[in-house]
Amino acid sequence: MPCLSFTEKKIFKPLIERKKLQTIRAVNGDKPRIIKGDIVKVFWNQRSSNKFYCKKCSSPFKNTLISGSRCEFCGSDEFINKVLGKVKITDVREIWMKKVKTEGRKQTEDFRFIIKDKYGSFNMAQVEQLAIDDGFETSYDMFEFFDTNYDLRKAKRFAIYNFQWM
Repeated sequence: MPCLSFTEKKIFKPLIERKKLQTIRAVNGDKPRIIKGDIVKVFWNQRSSNKFYCKKCSSPFKNTLISGSRCEFCGSDEFINKVLGKVKITDVREIWMKKVKTEGRKQTEDFRFIIKDKYGSFNMAQVEQLAIDDGFETSYDMFEFFDTNYDLRKAKRFAIYNFQWM
């Protein structure tokens, strides 16, 4: 069974509340690794040896979970299992993201981001909606995450996976 693992704290709350209904992932190779109709297991920080995380701040719980356990970072007594559940992939769409220098700026490092699919470039409203649907508060947060993790100075290919919680 394919898996999706999440670690970005900015999307933790919409993810555990099951409000997150899509994810954007890099495409390596000829096609996206998950296809429409796949059932996928969803994790918070799958590669970690920790099995439980604080529901309030997403910090790992490093001990055996017993009654009265509290998060060492925020004091919460609510924890979640790293296995968040299963989703069914309802749509897969390929896009390209790229960071370009804003024309006319010589002294500063001002950039804008472009997202395209097979139909053309996304407008600002589409970009903002894509970011919100992906669990980010703003498109700036989304681009900051993708540029940090994928260096968007060169166009990169991604897949948008839409899903439904089971």
